[in-house]
Amino acid sequence: MLPLLEKSKSFFLKLSFKRLISGFLGLGLRDKIIFSFLIIAGTIGLSLFSARFYFSNTVLIPESGGVYTEAVISFPRYVNPVIPDQNNAEEILESLVFSSLYKPDGQGGVLPDLAESMTLFEEGKVFLVSLRENIFWHDGEPLTARDVIFTLELLKNQELQNPLADFWKEIAVEILSDKTLKFTLKKSYRFFPFYLTFRIMPEHIWKDTQVNAFVFSEYNLKPIGSGPYKFKKIIQDKDGKVISYGLVAFDKYYAGPYLESFNLKFFGDEAAALSAFRKKEINGLAVSLPGESSNYEMKKILEAQVFSLLFNNSNELLKDFSIRKAINLSINKTAVLSESFPGAGSLTDSAIPLKRFSENFKDVFDQANAKEILLDDGWQDKDEDGFLEKRLSSKTKTVTKLELSILFHDTPGITNVAERIKTDLAAVGISVILKPMGVNEFSSRLQTRSYQMVLLGLSSPIGKEPDLFPFWHSSQLSSPGLNFAVYENKEVDKILSYIRGTKDADINESYEELDALIKNDLPGVFLFQPQINWFVDESFHVPPVEFISDSGVRFSRVNEWYLYLKRVWKR
Repeated sequence: MLPLLEKSKSFFLKLSFKRLISGFLGLGLRDKIIFSFLIIAGTIGLSLFSARFYFSNTVLIPESGGVYTEAVISFPRYVNPVIPDQNNAEEILESLVFSSLYKPDGQGGVLPDLAESMTLFEEGKVFLVSLRENIFWHDGEPLTARDVIFTLELLKNQELQNPLADFWKEIAVEILSDKTLKFTLKKSYRFFPFYLTFRIMPEHIWKDTQVNAFVFSEYNLKPIGSGPYKFKKIIQDKDGKVISYGLVAFDKYYAGPYLESFNLKFFGDEAAALSAFRKKEINGLAVSLPGESSNYEMKKILEAQVFSLLFNNSNELLKDFSIRKAINLSINKTAVLSESFPGAGSLTDSAIPLKRFSENFKDVFDQANAKEILLDDGWQDKDEDGFLEKRLSSKTKTVTKLELSILFHDTPGITNVAERIKTDLAAVGISVILKPMGVNEFSSRLQTRSYQMVLLGLSSPIGKEPDLFPFWHSSQLSSPGLNFAVYENKEVDKILSYIRGTKDADINESYEELDALIKNDLPGVFLFQPQINWFVDESFHVPPVEFISDSGVRFSRVNEWYLYLKRVWKR
């Protein structure tokens, strides 16, 4: 080895290409092999060291760029946060174009959006909210506390019929500065931060428009917001129906976004959307049916909603607990879900839209028992027409047929649910009249409680700790309250009020008590918790979403989505 080292030393001291070649050629065969091995090993070692050093001292971060296209199965008309949304197209567009003080995190909580901080005073009855610095509307105008106040005044306006109108009328809101707002509640309210997720409207755009003329404004289709994406273009068909939206990243949004463009394509049904999906024309699609597709990840997301057959408990027939119990026993929930929304929900027997309650579902389907209950209650089929009847009072000779109607929004899946329930109830002698309605008439009937039974999904805007006060407290019996079951129970009222006002970290026991009381009273039949099957191109990184209260929540963290990554040196 010594001669080799001496020759190598001389070789490197007199380094030149010519000398390198001649020096190498001057080595013996054995020395050439050893020398070559050392050179190769050294090169590999240096490469590995360099790679290790590079990867140890750099990190991957999202890089700007990329275009995403989502398919939506509905058509938008009013992209306006203070006009109640009619479909998921409007919910999605508003979540992309507008921003809020706080926004849903997709896990049942909220994240600061335009709010920089929140401070609580007076045992949770006063909230001071400070806005971020340098926040702007898409037209470049600064966003201030005045825009927030302007939006809240619109939400309270009865002409717009916003379901949160009465809620905000009970809260005093003051502007302390351009960047600071003070919210004063009459009593402490655990869920108040969740109600700060309303989307903010630009005062300078809308202040001169009369509320009754809002629906005619061009800004409903060409909105100016302050969200992560701003309007670029709209495409409509010959009938004026919106078939696509083009949005671009808003470079003055406080955090991102990384994707430079976000497109939405609108379809009338799942079949048309799936056709575009199979042709690779879109990157994302939410459908009711689960499935698999190469290069797409399927995300199963539970909605913060319980789809139910609610009884109008002021109805004379439905005041009878025996009838309510018989109806509950008669409905085959497994068949209802599998025939109407296969693979798109979890069966439940609870009014509480939490996974742990649906996981404890107990199937009580028993039509034989239902028939016995009705028979014991005096219902008989004397005219042998297949349906039961009886005299409701000994003072009358009039025979009343056991016939009830179901009000529902006329859409394919819900229509299937109604028809299945009609079949199940007919099997025990209960006649059912189906009353499908368009969205406007359906909404009107809900407000006036003009129904005997109604198929409805009750959605809580809150995730892990749902606020069920609007749906089950007796103070909400009439419109604009949302107690559509017209249900009254003083113990339930106490628990709902306690949940709203308590500062206790753990309120699980209260939910358990609430669940037991409502189940015992049977103000409705709780059917299933809907699930969305969301296919997303696996090339895109999308933050996890556990459950949602509306379609827009899927996009509440869209500023964090990215397609590309790059390496940068650690600081």
